[in-house]
Amino acid sequence: MDEHNACEYLETALTVFVIGASGDLAKKKTYPSLFALYASGYLPEHVVIVGYARSTKKDADFRKQIAPYIKPKTTEAEAKKEDFLSKCIYRSGNYDSAEDVGKVSKEMEAFEEAHGTSVVNRLFYFAIPPTVFEPIGLSIKKAALTSCGWNRLIVEKPFGHDLESFNKLSKDMGALYNEDEIYRIDHYLGKEMVQNLLVLRFSNTIFEPIWNRNYISSVTITFKEDIGTEGRGGYFDSYGIIRDVMQNHLLQVLSLVAMEPPVMAAGNNYSNYIRDEKVKVLNCIEPIKLENTVLGQYEGDKERNEPGYLDDPTVPKESVTPTFATAIMYVNNPRWSGVPFIMKAGKALNERKGEIRVQFRPPPAAEHMFPGVEIPVQELVLRLQPEEAVYMKMNMKSPGLQTQAISSELDLSYSERYEGTEVPDAYTRLILDVLRGKQAAFVRDDELRAAWKIFTPLLDEIEGQKVKPLPYTFGSRGPKESDELVNKAGFQYHHVQTQEMTQRRRPANRKGPRSAEHRKFMSPHLLDPRSTCDSPLLSSSLEISTTVAMAQNVDDKNTAIKTFVLKGKTPQDVSGASTTASSSDDGETKRKMDYIEKEKDEMTVDSDELPRRSRRKRRVVILLSPSEVSSRYKRRIVEPKVQTLLKTRPVAAIDAADYVEAAVKEKKRNQIAAKRAKKTVCKGKTTPNGLVSPVQDEKKKTPKKKRSTKARRSLEPAYCFDLQTTYVSKLINELYEEQEQDDREMYNITRETVVNETSSCMCSQQIENLNMEEFRRLMTYGEVSVESVATTILPLLDLGENDVFFDLGCGTGKILVQAVLQTPCKRATGIELMQNRVLEGHKALKRLQERDIAILRNKQIEIFRGDIFVPPEQARLMDATVVFINNVMFGPALMLKVMELLKDMSKLRCVITLRKICERHGDVKCTRAGNFCIEYVHPPIEAEIDVSWADKTSVYLYESLDYKLRELRRQLANGTTGSTGWPKVDGASKWRRA
Repeated sequence: MDEHNACEYLETALTVFVIGASGDLAKKKTYPSLFALYASGYLPEHVVIVGYARSTKKDADFRKQIAPYIKPKTTEAEAKKEDFLSKCIYRSGNYDSAEDVGKVSKEMEAFEEAHGTSVVNRLFYFAIPPTVFEPIGLSIKKAALTSCGWNRLIVEKPFGHDLESFNKLSKDMGALYNEDEIYRIDHYLGKEMVQNLLVLRFSNTIFEPIWNRNYISSVTITFKEDIGTEGRGGYFDSYGIIRDVMQNHLLQVLSLVAMEPPVMAAGNNYSNYIRDEKVKVLNCIEPIKLENTVLGQYEGDKERNEPGYLDDPTVPKESVTPTFATAIMYVNNPRWSGVPFIMKAGKALNERKGEIRVQFRPPPAAEHMFPGVEIPVQELVLRLQPEEAVYMKMNMKSPGLQTQAISSELDLSYSERYEGTEVPDAYTRLILDVLRGKQAAFVRDDELRAAWKIFTPLLDEIEGQKVKPLPYTFGSRGPKESDELVNKAGFQYHHVQTQEMTQRRRPANRKGPRSAEHRKFMSPHLLDPRSTCDSPLLSSSLEISTTVAMAQNVDDKNTAIKTFVLKGKTPQDVSGASTTASSSDDGETKRKMDYIEKEKDEMTVDSDELPRRSRRKRRVVILLSPSEVSSRYKRRIVEPKVQTLLKTRPVAAIDAADYVEAAVKEKKRNQIAAKRAKKTVCKGKTTPNGLVSPVQDEKKKTPKKKRSTKARRSLEPAYCFDLQTTYVSKLINELYEEQEQDDREMYNITRETVVNETSSCMCSQQIENLNMEEFRRLMTYGEVSVESVATTILPLLDLGENDVFFDLGCGTGKILVQAVLQTPCKRATGIELMQNRVLEGHKALKRLQERDIAILRNKQIEIFRGDIFVPPEQARLMDATVVFINNVMFGPALMLKVMELLKDMSKLRCVITLRKICERHGDVKCTRAGNFCIEYVHPPIEAEIDVSWADKTSVYLYESLDYKLRELRRQLANGTTGSTGWPKVDGASKWRRA
């Protein structure tokens, strides 16, 4: 179908059925992608999107569940969000019931007829496990297909477990639907750079003539993740890294790199032309041999508190499932004979990266033409993630008097070249292709069969022999045997050799229009960290040293030259020899030099002190001109900026003129902003009794009081809810932003997973006995909005410096983070039963720690995994002064245990809950001796808040009578009196007694 004429569906009635709408995949990928299409005008105005799953939900409740995942990127899209949600409805039923599916279909026919068109199209998105493909497919075939338009099915991977299981699945689906109705989605084929492969290869004359064994020495396809399998280890263990990534994602990329030119790559029926060529090249690949494979499994890193694969409670302790694999395969055809195609994929590695690296053969007779000069390897690199880029590594002569070949780059980074251009999400692009009827980016039946033929013999051998994977540390590059294997196959790591780069004298105040390019030619390796990122030698042992030398030019003896020596250890150096740099310096040199070199030795950070994504030893070389930093004012500005830069930049050479100018401008902007802030009325200034006061009168001006030197130097923050909530909300969203994960997010947590994770819980046996309705209720995870926490819960709690705040059932710890950010409280602790939520919380806290926010330097946030009814955890709770409990899903028996626990907390002054602790009394005070509620002020204070599972709900604050009596005695003893009640805000009834 021609792409320019592929939008006829916009004039028809369209119904989208999302099967498995209650799962993670549908919420996180399917609905956001459908919204992106709707906001861009690629869905009909009268589209209906039907969510279908087994669980029962109301339309309003379902919309609230998917709304947080729909994040408009523009104001125009924001205006369409509510309209889109109104088109989303939810219906429940069994997957194997044609009757249930037929009822929904008949209901949709009424919507379709109201559109007033004779053409009706239906799209079915299977966001479900493959075990239910056949039952739901049969039900749809019997009762839900349209006869007035097209029917198309999007099917999510995995497509089988091996060749045999795939053949069965293919036979079952093939008996129900035609091949042109089935769209097997692999989201890697929707990525921008993967889509760019065909255009790059076949529309550029320079590539196709050299795209063969005569010019290319190796092709490497890499998939690296810096996170482990936390939260889905039980599922991952049944598949492993080969089935999870290599057999599908990476093999699809390989087929696009190695395929022959298709007859057509656009126009009518071009999809089959492309897929025909992919099948041909896959049939030329021999099954992978075990000797051409390296398997690994990551171990924990105690220093960084990173768990190992086997530390996951959902993973069997004797598991030999690989989390890392390197495989070498060969394409037996005239174009690629003898060229190794290297696949590398792994979890818990040193960085997150996906790329294609094509290495070219050395130029013929280069050794004879350039005797004694080593020619660096030439490469074409396509970076798939995290930021799309294409760059070509080429060789050129280094500037200077000596003939040396250095590697330079022709760089096309999408974020720089196409700044402001939005790169569409892979799922958005692929769903649009389905609507247009384009199948080129979807996997055909015979493609999958050829793929399983390549990998099934290897998988059978690994599992039959129970091959034990090699261990590697969390955050490393993987097993060293992997590097040895690819070196043996012919891959060359691109690393920086020992070179002396000369930089000629340049006036300090002279800057040409291409000064940045000039500096890059002078010191390319200082400016570009990518030159060294792929070398295992340099990633573990790179040393940067500087030498300042006086060079006498034969023609001009007064010319002073500064020499930078960038030394990477040779194999001999790694074994024990040390690399040193000579240094000659005298008064004459200092007098004549234009630039001074300022080494920050104290900032040389070892790999253990760096985040996982940056493991090399580093030193930043700062070039500063004395005349440009002579003033004390500018030095005061530059120094802290340099310190910050040293922590955030990998390797950089910075021109002081640019840097000082930018720093001075930023300082002035901050001063202007500070003056404006003083004129702004603070809507949330704290009153003496600790509550948010009403907005102050703008006309009422008080004389300014000059702050003391001690006060000006103090870093203690002023806590202002209204001013900080926007920032805090953005920060929390960034900390807890979901990382791109594989397609397995659709699988719900099983009963077995919960039982394993709660094995230490006193209620574990009760969980095993729960029916499915009770189990779903237990697993419901809801959150209180950031705004409600800031404007209602935190003012109610009135947290002070000496308070110890506990969140029982804290989930991922968002309220803990918000409490320490927006109140003076210095200690916040959460306890959570579910392992996956605790791990996500730990990741967020690490990201928060890396930001080094001044307000948190003397504060402590902790999240523990545990059961509050186990004595060791109860002992931890005894220091609590304020407790928050989201007890919406707590049953009466569980609440009785919670009440007994709260009674034992002697330091507790207040408790806030989302349901009344003792609901059976209503508004009547409890009179039963020993009950928790008689020890607290009755009735509790009630306030409304926004939550994720309802429009509004109430929170209840219980104040300790014992604490109020202690405070009253203390005030009387000190001769002071004060109200121990809770005043209202603005005289309004925002808070009331329940």
